[in-house]
Amino acid sequence: MTTANRSLEVRNGAKHSVKMANGNSDGHNGVHSTNSDEDLTSRDSRPAYRRKMSTPLAPPFMVSAPGKVIVYGEHAVVHGKAAMAAAISLRSYMLVTTLSKSRRTITLRFRDIDLDHTWDIDSLPWDAFSHPDRKKRYYDVVTQLDPVLVDAMKPHVLKVSPDIPLHEQKIHQAAASSFLYLFLSLGNKSSPATIYTLRSTIPIGAGLGSSASISVCIATSLLLQARALSGPHPDQMPEEAEKQIERINQWSFVGEMLIHGNPSGVDNTVASGGKAVLFKRADYAKPPLVLPLRNFPELPLLLVDTKQPKSTAVEVAKVARMKKTQPKIANHILDAIDNVTESAHTLITSPDFDPKDPSALTQLGELVSINHGLLVSLGVSHPKLERLRELVDTAGAGWTKLTGAGGGGCAFTLLKPDLPAVGEEMPVAETANSQSEILARLEKALEKEGFEKYETTLGGDGVGVLWPAVLDNGSDELGGEEIDSDKFEAVEGREGVEKLVGVTGGTFFDNNNYSGREITAAMGKYSDDSNWDDIVPLPQDDGGPNPLAAIAYTDEYSEAMSYLRAVMAKNEMSERALSLTEDIIDMNAAHYTVWLYRSEILKALNSDLVKELDWLNETALNHQKNYQIWHHRQFVVDRLDSCKGEADFISQMFELDAKNYHVWSYRQWLVRRFELWDQGELEATEKLIEEDVRNNSAWNHRFFLVSGSKPPKIEDKAVVDREIKFAHDAIRKAPQNQSPWNYLRGIITAVKMPVSSQLHFINEFATVESENEDAVKSSHALDLLAEIYAAEKEQNDKAVKAYDLLASKYDPIRANYWAYLKDQLSQGQVAA
Repeated sequence: MTTANRSLEVRNGAKHSVKMANGNSDGHNGVHSTNSDEDLTSRDSRPAYRRKMSTPLAPPFMVSAPGKVIVYGEHAVVHGKAAMAAAISLRSYMLVTTLSKSRRTITLRFRDIDLDHTWDIDSLPWDAFSHPDRKKRYYDVVTQLDPVLVDAMKPHVLKVSPDIPLHEQKIHQAAASSFLYLFLSLGNKSSPATIYTLRSTIPIGAGLGSSASISVCIATSLLLQARALSGPHPDQMPEEAEKQIERINQWSFVGEMLIHGNPSGVDNTVASGGKAVLFKRADYAKPPLVLPLRNFPELPLLLVDTKQPKSTAVEVAKVARMKKTQPKIANHILDAIDNVTESAHTLITSPDFDPKDPSALTQLGELVSINHGLLVSLGVSHPKLERLRELVDTAGAGWTKLTGAGGGGCAFTLLKPDLPAVGEEMPVAETANSQSEILARLEKALEKEGFEKYETTLGGDGVGVLWPAVLDNGSDELGGEEIDSDKFEAVEGREGVEKLVGVTGGTFFDNNNYSGREITAAMGKYSDDSNWDDIVPLPQDDGGPNPLAAIAYTDEYSEAMSYLRAVMAKNEMSERALSLTEDIIDMNAAHYTVWLYRSEILKALNSDLVKELDWLNETALNHQKNYQIWHHRQFVVDRLDSCKGEADFISQMFELDAKNYHVWSYRQWLVRRFELWDQGELEATEKLIEEDVRNNSAWNHRFFLVSGSKPPKIEDKAVVDREIKFAHDAIRKAPQNQSPWNYLRGIITAVKMPVSSQLHFINEFATVESENEDAVKSSHALDLLAEIYAAEKEQNDKAVKAYDLLASKYDPIRANYWAYLKDQLSQGQVAA
C-alpha cells in the first residue's frame, strides 16, 4: 500500500497539536514511568492543566473525527466501482473519562440522540469474546462479523432504551451494538470503568458519514485505552502515521458493519485519514484500494440538509433490486458513474490542474451535475432533493448533487466562481458583493423550504486526539480546567461544542508539543494496571547505586523489562506474558531472549499460530532488517507444518527490498523444509532478475536451487545448458553487470567445465587482439579471458596484455591485484 502523507493529529490542551505515531518521542512503543504528575504540568512554557481532587487514574482525553461528502461515485462504490470522498469541517467528538478502580461500569452517553446507558463490565459476555477460536487481537483484520459474538452481545444491546419509540430505539441500539462489539473485541474483563460521552456537529442520518465519524471515535478511544496506539510524538514519520490510521480505519469498519450491515468503507476511510481519497473495494475479503488525493483542492461548499429522514440500507437495497430486475441498465448506470469519478480524478491529478481556474472548476461542477442525474436514474433521489437542486439552479449559484445514500438527507453545491448578480452584469470590483447577494437570496429560499444550510470546505483533517481534555481558559502557570462529561453534555449546538473544545473546522493550531513520553506515561504504566498487581518487578542491576556505565534504557523499556524478568523468573506462561513480549519486541525487535521466551509461551498455551503469523507480518514490515523475526517465523511455520501464504508475504517484503538477506535466507529454509525445489521457485527468480538483472540475491537463490537439491539438478546436462543460456542472455542485456558472470562461472565450475569452453561467448565482450575502443565491453569478460590465456603457456602474452588493460583502464581500482596475477604468471604460476 502506498504510504499516505497523513497523520493522526493529537491536540494538546485546546490549541496545541502533535502527531500520533506508532511509538513515542524516542521511537519506542510502550509505557513510561514518571515521578509525579508535576512532570506533566511544568514543561517549558506549555500550558499546564488543573486536575481535580477526584481525578481518575488517567486524565480525560477527547477523540474527534470528521464527517464527509462523497463528491463522486456513491452507490457505484458498493458495487466495486471507485468513489471520491473528502472530509468536511463538521466533526464528532468523544470524551473518555476513566473512573476509579473500585468502579466496574462503562457508560455510553450520546446527548444528540438522547442515548445514555450503563453496563456492568463483569456481566458482559467475555467468555464468548475471549474464546480462543473467536478472540480478536487489535492487529487482526476483521472483514465480517462473527454471528456467535453478535448473538452473545444481543441481550446486552436489547436492554438499551427499551421504552422509547421503535424508530429511535433502533438508532440507539445500533450505536450501542457498534460500541459494545468493539469494546468487547479490544478490551478485556479488567478494562477500566469509563464514561464515553459523544457529541456531534454532523447532521445524523443525512449522508454525511456521521455513523462512520462516530465509529472512528469509538475505535480510536478503545485502541488508545488498549495501548494498541502508543503515545504520540511530534517527529512522527508518515509511514508510522499510516499504520496507526489504518488500524483505526479497520476497526471503525467493524463498527460500521454493526450499523449498516454492508458498508462500502468509504466513510470510515475518510473519517480516519481526512483530506480526500479515491476509494475502491472490489473484494470485501481484501483491504480496499485507497488512493490519497494530496492535491485535492480546498473548495468552498454550500452543504444543505433537507431534513428528510432516510435509510442507507433502504437506498442500497433499491439499487441492488434494480441490478436484479434490470441488470443491463443498472450496470450501465453504475459504469457511467465510475467514468464520472475517473474523469474527475484525471482532472484533479493532472499536472496543469489549477483549482483557481474558472474553467477547471466548471469542469468539476459539470461532473457533479452529471453524477446527480445518474443517481436520479438509479431511483435514490427524493422530491426534496430535487426541489433543492431547482432552487440552486434557478439562482445560478453552482452545481448540486445529493451526497451519501440519497432518499433524503443532504446535498452539496459546488459554488460557481465569480458569481454575477442575477439579471445584470457587474463590474469586477463588485463581483464578491454580487456573490453575497445571490447566496443571501438563496439562503432565504432554503429557509422557506425548511432546509438547513452549512458553509464548509473539503479536505480537512482526519481523526484527532485532544490530550488532555482541558478548556482553553488557563494561564501558562495555572493551565486549563478539565472538560468533564457533564460540562461537555451541557453545551448547546455546534458552536457550543466547538467553542468548548477549541476546535473549528479547517483551523490548524500551533505546534507547541507535549512529548509522546509524557502522554504515554499518563495513559497508564504496568504498575497502574491491576492485571499486574501480583508481580514484583525485577529492575536491571547495573552494579550498585553508582554504576560505572549504566545501560541507557528509556523509562518505559526499563519498566517493561523489569516485569519481564519477574515473569521469566516464575516461568510464567500466560496471555499477559505473551502481551508483554509483544510490547517489548515493539520497542526492541532485536531482543533474542524475548523472542525465545515468546516461543516457549506459544508452545505452552498451544496458541493460535496463524494469528501469530499475522502479528509477525506487521512486525516484519516495521523491522525489515531484523533476523530474530525470521528465526521466530521458522519456529512458527515449522510447528504449523504449512507454508501456505508465505510466498505472498515474501513477495510483499521483496517489494520493499528485493535484496533483503534475512528474507532470502528464510526463503531457502522454506525450500529445504517443504521440498519446494520444483514449486515455482525457479520462475520466481526469473521474474526478479527480469525486474533487476543486478539482483545478486536472486542469482544466488537460483544457484541454490539448481545445485542444492538431492540429487542436484545440475547433474542433468539439459539443466546445465539451460542455465548457461540463461546467464548468457542476462549478460547480453548488461555486459558490465557482475552477477550473471559470477553465475556462469559457478555453473561451469560446479560441473567441472573448463572456462575455455566459453571462449566464443566471452569474445563477444572482450578481445586483446584489437585496438578498437569497443574491443572490451566488459571487464568481467576480460578477466575470464585472461584466466583462459594464463592456463595456456603459448597464450601467456595475451594474458599479460589482458592484465595490463585491466590495471590501466578497465579495473584500475584493483591494479595491485592484476599486477600480482601478472607477476605470478611470470614465475610460471597461475593464480587461482
